[in-house]
Amino acid sequence: MAPPPALRIDRAAAPARSRVGLGPGGLRLEPAGSGDVDGSPWDRVALVAAGPVPCQGLDAAQGGALVVAWAPGVVRSVRTSDAGQLFDRRPPGADRAMGAADANAGLLHAGDGWRAVVLPSLGDRVAALGEGPVAISPDGLTLAVADPGGVSLARLADGSPVAAHGGGPVDAVALGADDAVWVARGAAVGPAGTEPADGSRVVMLRAAAAADAAAALHEDGGVTVCGGGTAERWQGPAGTDHIAVSPDGAWVLLAGTGGVTVHRAADGAVALEVVGARAGALLADHRIAIGGEWGLAVAGPVADDA
Repeated sequence: MAPPPALRIDRAAAPARSRVGLGPGGLRLEPAGSGDVDGSPWDRVALVAAGPVPCQGLDAAQGGALVVAWAPGVVRSVRTSDAGQLFDRRPPGADRAMGAADANAGLLHAGDGWRAVVLPSLGDRVAALGEGPVAISPDGLTLAVADPGGVSLARLADGSPVAAHGGGPVDAVALGADDAVWVARGAAVGPAGTEPADGSRVVMLRAAAAADAAAALHEDGGVTVCGGGTAERWQGPAGTDHIAVSPDGAWVLLAGTGGVTVHRAADGAVALEVVGARAGALLADHRIAIGGEWGLAVAGPVADDA
């Protein structure tokens, strides 16, 4: 079966505060009004590719060459060079996925829990991981699975155990650079063994693939960015339900019902906002993937002389 055709796009540049629109030239980014946006390195941004892949969530894999895209009942692998769908999988209850930042592997959640998969085919590698929390290492070789005692690590190749970290149940787990294991307990975020803390509970945790950094999304929409023994807390937009962090830990992407925003990790300053996108993922070279009911697109910064 031939792949679905690409969506026609208008490559006109838009400012850092933009929205997804449809013009005579096709899908495009257009100005979304004034506001306090830092912009750099996204002072001007434009679409470079788009495809008919409706989605509610996105996560990057294989250095940003792939994304996993999901909507109720289906998970898809998509090539970011041209926003072309590669494979899809529809296990009953499929509702979200994760990618290994630097590898062709990921995690898929459905009605029977989490499973580790190979990308882009989405075929099973390790099934029956339970309801989690779970995580996959940037190199795709190691899985983390939370259990009542803490976090257990296993090999993706065969599910065999590697190590265990105690300390009790966790609300979220992430695997980062140099085999770092990050956990969240209540409102607390830190390395494995971090003690729980009162406050708004962490609902999602992601670790940087190439830096000592992690970013956590709290129930109240707050964001905690940790690294180098420090932690910064700032507030994300209302309706946020997804978080991602760049490999170097410098940028945090938030996505939700209000759109997609990219923030400077250190202080939460908004550098890019795309209204009308429901999902987002950070790619290489400051490109981002965005998605919604209208499909999936890849956007990138435009040079001043372009």
